Amino acid sequence: VKFRAALWNLSCRLSAEEQWTVRGAIHWGPVLTDGDVIAGDTVNLCSKITSAAKPGVILLSKPAFSALPAHLRNVSRSIGMVTLVNPANSMELFRLSWHELLKWPILILIEETGERIFLPDQPVISIGRLSEVNGNPTNDIVLMLPDEYLTSQISRWHLELRRQPSGFVVYSLSDKPTHIDGQPLARGESRAIMIGTKIRLSNVMTLQFLSLPHSPASIETALSAQPSPATFCP
Repeated sequence: VKFRAALWNLSCRLSAEEQWTVRGAIHWGPVLTDGDVIAGDTVNLCSKITSAAKPGVILLSKPAFSALPAHLRNVSRSIGMVTLVNPANSMELFRLSWHELLKWPILILIEETGERIFLPDQPVISIGRLSEVNGNPTNDIVLMLPDEYLTSQISRWHLELRRQPSGFVVYSLSDKPTHIDGQPLARGESRAIMIGTKIRLSNVMTLQFLSLPHSPASIETALSAQPSPATFCP
């Protein structure tokens, strides 16, 4: 957790080309060691669990979850049964929501549709209704409502979330109405956000910033929307 927080702080000072992210896993069990090298089934299983993690995520096996101190178990959520390599290796895994220890949100809820979207593990996150230009993706989080007219009221590029050492700061890129917890945010203005913050866009959509949900089904739904991991595995 300290490493993830340190990496977050470091990334705030790096250029986009220098950004990187990690994924990790923790398993609890006996190991073999000669004093230098650690091996055995516990290590092998931990490697498989790591492969199931998304960028920026720390996954836990059930034995590891059970061995955690209470304050870390309180911010860990079951993501249900996960297949590791083949169905015979299915096991219940937990996600350690380390962001909660720092009161930082990890996902957004679109109140009008119930959709939950995890925040990508990157320093700047663009949010708006435009999905692509000439075949190239634009926003990191694309906003849509069932009603096309209501969707059109949201700006093509409406917001940016920028990572700061103290958490996320939201910047308005739009001239259309934007309110944070009931207070207006004009184009070019910024404000810090935290767990529970609500942002109202163009009077048609409300984004609520949340911690990890307690329901495994809700977690799995949000996880399925994330890109496949292609990152360094410690």
